Amino acid sequence: MNSPKKKIVGVTIGVALLGIVLLNIMFKPVAPILASPDKKSEKSLNKPETNKESVDEQNSLVKASSSLRALDPVENPEGLKATPKVFTLAKNTPFPNLTTEAGRKTLFSELVIPNPQFGAHYEYVTADGSPATPSSAETGFKLIYVEITESYSLSSIRVPIPVTITDTSTTLLLDNQVGIQTSNVNGKIILYPDEVKNKTAEQLQQLVKTRSNVKAWSTETGEEVAVDVLSTTIATKSVGTYKAEFEVTLGSETGEKKATTQRDVLVFGADIKAPNYFTIVQKGNLAMGTNAASIFSKYQTLSTTTASNATYEWVADEAGTPTVPVNKFDSSNTGFHWAYIKMTEKTNTAVSTVIPIPVTVTLENQTVIVSSKVGVSYDVPILKVSETKGKTIPQIISILTQKISLKAWDTTTGENLDARITSSSINSSSRGKNEVVVTVVLGTELLKQNISVLVVPDAVLGAADIQEWQNLPLNSTDGVITNPINGSKIGFLNRGLTDSIANDVGFRIQDQSNRGYVYSAGTGRVATIPGVNNQVLYRTIWERTAGLGWSVAATNISTKYFLRKGNELKEVLVDETNNIMYVYNLSISRNLNFSVKLDMYNLSNTTKSFSMLESVDTDYYVDSVPIYALRNNSGFYMQPSSGNRFTVKLKDGRGNWLSDYSKYIAGAYSLIGVSQGTNYFGNSFLTNGTESRNYSEGQVIASGVDSGYQLGAPWKNIAPDEALKTGYEVFAGQEIPYMQLKANPEVFNIYSDSTEELKTDYKLSKIPTVNEQGTIYVTYPNGEEARFPFASNNVKEFDGSLTIPLSTLPKQENEKYGSIHKYETLMQAVDETDSPMNGLPSQDYSIKVNVYKLGGTPIAQTIRKDSVWSKTAQGLIKDPIVMVGHTATFEYVNPTKPVDTSKVGLQYAEVRMTDKQDPSQTTVIKVPVMVVEGTPPTSGLIIGAEDIAVKKAEVLGLTDEQLKSFILKKSGAIAWDVATGLSEGVELSITETSLTNDPDTTKTHTATIQAKKGTTIKTTTIQIRVNAKLTVNFLDENGNPLHEAYTDVKALDTTVDLTKITAITDILNTLKEENYDLVKKPDNEIMTIVDGENKVSYQFNGSLKILSAPDVLDFETKKATINAVKFKDPKIIGNPLVVSDTRADKVKWNLKAKVDQPLTSLEDERVKLPDSIKYKYQEDELTLTDESSVIFSHLNTVSGRYDITQERWSKGDGFMLDLAPGAIKALGKYQAQITITLENAK
Repeated sequence: MNSPKKKIVGVTIGVALLGIVLLNIMFKPVAPILASPDKKSEKSLNKPETNKESVDEQNSLVKASSSLRALDPVENPEGLKATPKVFTLAKNTPFPNLTTEAGRKTLFSELVIPNPQFGAHYEYVTADGSPATPSSAETGFKLIYVEITESYSLSSIRVPIPVTITDTSTTLLLDNQVGIQTSNVNGKIILYPDEVKNKTAEQLQQLVKTRSNVKAWSTETGEEVAVDVLSTTIATKSVGTYKAEFEVTLGSETGEKKATTQRDVLVFGADIKAPNYFTIVQKGNLAMGTNAASIFSKYQTLSTTTASNATYEWVADEAGTPTVPVNKFDSSNTGFHWAYIKMTEKTNTAVSTVIPIPVTVTLENQTVIVSSKVGVSYDVPILKVSETKGKTIPQIISILTQKISLKAWDTTTGENLDARITSSSINSSSRGKNEVVVTVVLGTELLKQNISVLVVPDAVLGAADIQEWQNLPLNSTDGVITNPINGSKIGFLNRGLTDSIANDVGFRIQDQSNRGYVYSAGTGRVATIPGVNNQVLYRTIWERTAGLGWSVAATNISTKYFLRKGNELKEVLVDETNNIMYVYNLSISRNLNFSVKLDMYNLSNTTKSFSMLESVDTDYYVDSVPIYALRNNSGFYMQPSSGNRFTVKLKDGRGNWLSDYSKYIAGAYSLIGVSQGTNYFGNSFLTNGTESRNYSEGQVIASGVDSGYQLGAPWKNIAPDEALKTGYEVFAGQEIPYMQLKANPEVFNIYSDSTEELKTDYKLSKIPTVNEQGTIYVTYPNGEEARFPFASNNVKEFDGSLTIPLSTLPKQENEKYGSIHKYETLMQAVDETDSPMNGLPSQDYSIKVNVYKLGGTPIAQTIRKDSVWSKTAQGLIKDPIVMVGHTATFEYVNPTKPVDTSKVGLQYAEVRMTDKQDPSQTTVIKVPVMVVEGTPPTSGLIIGAEDIAVKKAEVLGLTDEQLKSFILKKSGAIAWDVATGLSEGVELSITETSLTNDPDTTKTHTATIQAKKGTTIKTTTIQIRVNAKLTVNFLDENGNPLHEAYTDVKALDTTVDLTKITAITDILNTLKEENYDLVKKPDNEIMTIVDGENKVSYQFNGSLKILSAPDVLDFETKKATINAVKFKDPKIIGNPLVVSDTRADKVKWNLKAKVDQPLTSLEDERVKLPDSIKYKYQEDELTLTDESSVIFSHLNTVSGRYDITQERWSKGDGFMLDLAPGAIKALGKYQAQITITLENAK
């Protein structure tokens, strides 16, 4: 770009500085003269162009004008001269017309044309002289060029003119020396809430500078001028219109010049309503309202604060990605989320912003808002009783913390916060609803919130953990299970299904047409009426308003959870007032019946009596409809049309009740108690219903009546944490095209010890198409399940075979009499093809196995002592059981003496029963016989039982009822009606006992056993031993007692260590001290006390021993003499001479002595006094030599000690010195050594 002040003075300079100009000159016949700029201008003009993006329009239009200050002239040697002006022009305004004088005057302050009479030519050109049409389409600074050619000599000059193009966002400052430009929309700088949020004043100034794309320049040179934002009035927390003040600084020779200008700033968007966050239930609709009025409290559009000037749309993120579905907030996940609303200006859709909205998605019983500041979420807060049992409160808090995954967040920012359980009311005995305190840290605040935690019996959740279950909030649509074939549904109210009743307690079943089966028109609800302790719980009579699902009962429910796991639904209801928990379990069975189970748990700490009555006024399309019986008295069904069926099934395929519902009545609504609010079975539930009438399958129970039914679960004692369990299967809907199973054989008859294989062939028919395949599920009698694949053949059938393992037949333990156990192996085929028939089952089918146990009922006898026994063996057996088609024979095991009538009391006659056709089947039946003194009774009851011994461990911890049952079984108690000899109808019970579950083992206890039939009562008392005597004997080698036996009484089954009993060890030590040798210990010094004798012995051998002897016989100092002399009665130094003889068989013993060393002088051992030591025994004196000689003999008459020193030596016997005349050769001290030996006289 050429400067307006530059002159070209030579080609050399042009080449060096402006090569491109030189190239252009080469094609020009005349070189134009340009103004020469200074260096500073050249530098600025070669700067890159700044961003010219238009953002805002604020300033008034600057019309075309020229600065009054003239610039340096441009001239040539021929005298052609022009002085340009600083020119301003409004955007998109045409440049001046150079052909007019007025146009030229706007661009030049002076114009000199030599030879003016010839005129001149004016033309807009580029810097290189090419013709050009200058444009004012872009604001800012630019240089234009006018080439002037005088017509006389055709000399020319090219004049650069500085131009500033302006619009409403352009302002001229400092006497038009500086131009300032900002981007704008409608004259305003546009900002958005997320840009200004949390900014400081300095950051806001920088933001405005950046977002306005502000630029300032010298209008003369185009050089950039410094510009800053001095201040703004922007509020960072609210949308609106604000001001920003800009300052330019222009340097000059005389110093800096400054000037300011203001711009309008608009923060486009909307302010969120207080409290600056929103909540929505999971899967709920977060409606923004018209113009998002439900979300925003203040609006700012381009021109107004009117909300309707913009559009509003939910989007998925800050980028504005559309939601799926469009314009809908996704509330499927609980917790904190950012929702986004895109706000767009209607008049200018380029102006839009995405506003983040803090949202907490809540879930019933799993999310709370604390103090309108904090959100807290947690997993379903349910604990099992086993998880609290034996735990301290801190341990329970730790367990609960791990289970519920506690989370907390700031509701306005989503910042995660520290949250923990700080206290709890739950202890190891807690049941039902409890409270824990959660503390959340928010800055310096500690926010506390109570959360309810449910403690449930383990059976409520079974083996599953609560984390496996999904919580279903109100208005959820997930609380439904659908029959895949006919579209019928079962589920929770207000969680997928609805009816005419307002509350959400209970369940609903409806067909594919949404028709239920409860009056009226199928919109009603099943009423299940609980009873507690012989009274209706919620009313005084058994009317439906007292039932769960109806208003009265529903008001007593304080806590509710609705849960789902796979295809299972669970509804947990807590009645805190009555300490009861109701649990509905809803599912779909393999046969596509719906399964309804209702368990009523006792949450108190005492046993209570529970009952349940379901009372229903049916109305399935037709209110008056025939009612038909199911087989095996298992329920009933109705068919309002050929295509629809309603069935209630109360037994399984084996004929077992599915639950505690063991009574039912189906019939006229007005006659069975439904309409009157009464219990058909009576408050006692003793009246029989349809279950006892043995209708055949399909038989009409009632017809032409307003139909209804009642189901009864009689009173039952329910211990704490246990439940009354009710339930049944229901089919309601369009009939299903069941497949068909048939086996051959389908009945087996076997004995219980049979080893024969149970094999059958079966056919599956009525398969929907030839392409179907699936699985045949086989459930054996013990509950084991097997699966076998099937695939249809070309006639839509499948043939297979099945073997029923004998191991799957339940073992019958301790059966006294004969029996027939009927088992069924259930078969169910299920279509598993990926087709419309996926899930289609076969009809319920079973293969029967009748297991016979040979035997019969004994007929007890009562006879007189010493009478003649004349009964036949067969006459003692009632109702003998033998394989169908077989006969039995009977004989006594002891035919010569079946009964010993000489002994009074209870005994048994043994009868052998044998299958005549299969002699390997034989059994012995024990027939009770009571032998009595005198005439036997002809009426009343006979009772017999044995005394028993009980180990403490056997009864430890038993309940009273368990203890009584234990005594009856252990004692072998039996009773019978004398008239019939049968125990049938005779009730045995314990009426009184001193035995407890922690018995005093020092006493013998008793129990009174009662037999009762009707009003006839008979009792007997038995002794109950809980201890036994322990005897420890101490015997010699002949088995004679050496010491009084140790005795004690010890509890049965107690372990006794004899080595740890002080009295026994003292006796052993005493006997050892008495010279008895222990030669044999009991084999079981550590022994377990058993009933009866507990005797053991320690065996000793007696011995003959010298217990003690003197160390020295001191004859002391004697006067020497040459005469013969005798010295007697020496002084005993040391112990006396004592002999012990404890031998059982006494034998004389001898005491011998010999001289090992004669008397020898201690001064000269060569001097000795031989043959001087003698032993005096009575009148005899025996000279001792170096050979042993008997000095004394004795026979102990009793075991013990014999003290020779005391008994003999003190009376004159003993050792002596006998010195011959002259025997003493030297004076001095003498010493000898004697050995004494003890031996048997033999």
